[in-house]
Amino acid sequence: MKKMTALLMVGFLFAGSSVFAVDDAEIEELIKQLSAGNFETRNKATKKLKGIGQPARKALVKSLSHRDPETRVRVKEILADIKLGISSSWPEDLCKQVRGFSKLKADDKKKLIDRVLGISEKEAMAFLINLVDKNDSDSSIAHKALLRYKDKDALWKKVIELYGEVELSNKYQLELFAMAAKGSSDFNIIKKLIKNPNLPGNIKGTLVDTQIAILDELITEGKFEKAGERAFQLSKSDPNNAMILYLRAEALTRLNRTIEAEMLANKALALNHDKEGPHYRAGEYLMKNGRLQLAEKEWKKILEIQPEDGVYDINAYIRLSDIYAKGKLYTKALKSLETGIEKYKKAKEKNGHGMGMVGAEHLEKKIKYLRQQSKAEGDGKCSDKHDRT
Repeated sequence: MKKMTALLMVGFLFAGSSVFAVDDAEIEELIKQLSAGNFETRNKATKKLKGIGQPARKALVKSLSHRDPETRVRVKEILADIKLGISSSWPEDLCKQVRGFSKLKADDKKKLIDRVLGISEKEAMAFLINLVDKNDSDSSIAHKALLRYKDKDALWKKVIELYGEVELSNKYQLELFAMAAKGSSDFNIIKKLIKNPNLPGNIKGTLVDTQIAILDELITEGKFEKAGERAFQLSKSDPNNAMILYLRAEALTRLNRTIEAEMLANKALALNHDKEGPHYRAGEYLMKNGRLQLAEKEWKKILEIQPEDGVYDINAYIRLSDIYAKGKLYTKALKSLETGIEKYKKAKEKNGHGMGMVGAEHLEKKIKYLRQQSKAEGDGKCSDKHDRT
C-alpha cells in the first residue's frame, strides 16, 4: 500500500506548472470564487486555478469537502485536470480528448499524443509522465513518446525531480529514471537505482558498465583516491559485482594499501562460483592491467565451473598459455595452448563448421615457438607488472 501511495503522489507532484505568480491568499480567494453567485466569476476562477496547477493542489484537496456542492464539483474537475497534466492553454476540444484518453483506440491515442507534443514538449511532459505512472497499456505509448523528446535535458531534470525520492517498481518509470540518471551523471541517483531490486537486469547492466568504465578511467588518470572511494560506494549498491571489487583493489594497490587490496581480490574471486562470464570479464581486465597472478586465478576458476558451452574453457586455456609464456614457463604454456586448441577442435566437430577461431593460424605459429622454447626452459614465474615487493 505504501508503494502504491507513493506512485499516486508522483502524478500530483508533477502535474501542472503555474503560469501565474500567486500566493496562498490568492489561491484561497480563487477557491472562494468557485461558489460565487456570478457564473462568469466561477468560470474565471476555475480557469485560473487550472492554470496555477500544482501550487494550488494542497488548498484544492482541502476543499474537496467544501459545504458548497458546486465548489466540490469544480474542485474535483480542477484536480482531475492537474493530475492528467492538462494545460490551461490547450483548446477545449483537446482537453476533452485527453480526459477521455483511456477510451480511445490505440491509433487515436498516438495521434492525440502527437497533437499534444505539437503544441509544446514542455506542456506535454506532465500529460505523458502521468500516463507512464499508470503502469498499464498506455504507459508504453507514453514512454516511447517521451523518448522522442528533443529537449532531453529538461526531461531528465523533471524525471529526477519526480522520481528521486519515490520508491519505484513501474518498469517504465525505472527506465526513464535510469536514462535521466545516466544523462545527468548524478552518482547518488545511479547508486540508488542500481540498488533497486525492481530494476530490469539489462538496464542495471548498462548503468554498472558505465560506472565500471568511469572507474577504469579514473585509475588510468591516476585519480586513485577518487576511484577507490567511488568503487567503495558503488559496491554497497552492487555487492556481488567482482569487477567493482577488482577496480577498488587496483586503486588501493596503487595507494600502497596492498593488504586491503588482496582481501578485496580474494573476495572478488570467490563470487559467482557457478558463472563463467563474470570470471572471464575479470580475467580480461586483470590481464589488461598486468595483474597476471590474479588473472591466472580467474582463468583457473573458469575451468572449475561446469562449462556453459565450452567457449569459456577454450579461451581460459589460451589466456593461461599467454600468462605462462610471459613467465617463461614454456612447457606449461605449450600444454595449456594445445589443450585449448584440442577443445576447440572437438567443439567445432560437435557444433559444425560454423564455429571458427579468431587467429587460429597465429596460434599454430605460437605452438611451434613454444615447442622450441620449452627445450631450453628455465625456472620462470608469473609476476605482475605493478608488483611493489
